[in-house]
Amino acid sequence: MTQAQHRVTIAYTQTVIDDERAFVDTTHFPLVHKQYPFRGRGIYLITERVDIEFGFCSLTVSCMEKLATVGRDDRSKSRRDEPPLLL
Repeated sequence: MTQAQHRVTIAYTQTVIDDERAFVDTTHFPLVHKQYPFRGRGIYLITERVDIEFGFCSLTVSCMEKLATVGRDDRSKSRRDEPPLLL
């Protein structure tokens, strides 16, 4: 007797702040996340599709790139013991 093997895949979600300081939830499906993984804290350029189901709006990521910042240290590496910055 053989057992069926189940492949588990994980979709990632992220809450981001847009350019108008509104909170937005995004969904990163496994294939997209593998190609465009999170690279730590920072500012990202995200290309996404807007889906509306059951009266709820969600954003499905198709591409994501971390943007370079000028004059900032990488806080995730240098200040791990400090609480996160809240806006």
